[in-house]
Amino acid sequence: MTLTDDLHDTAAALQAGWPITNLNRARRVRAEQEQEMITTAQKISATMTAADGLTDDESASLQATKSEIEWDAACDAIKAARGGAYPHDWWPLVQMSGLMARQVASWKKA
Repeated sequence: MTLTDDLHDTAAALQAGWPITNLNRARRVRAEQEQEMITTAQKISATMTAADGLTDDESASLQATKSEIEWDAACDAIKAARGGAYPHDWWPLVQMSGLMARQVASWKKA
């Protein structure tokens, strides 16, 4: 906590009617809230691990598709493995990389 933060907290506590004796409690509450936010962010970050990302096998199953029906089945299997959600890296690895566009183009050639 910087001096500016401390002064801001002190002024806010005094304006809110906190007696001077309770300023330490106000600082403690703020520190607890900041720690709770950090802990929550760490939990969210931990849930988005590489294990949740698209695997090499899943990518290969998409690349092996020969039709829209096979593509849909592969996508359904990928989502089913994650409780109905796409992996967090779906957009960059499938859409932005051009994987889906290449597969769709290959179906039209066949």
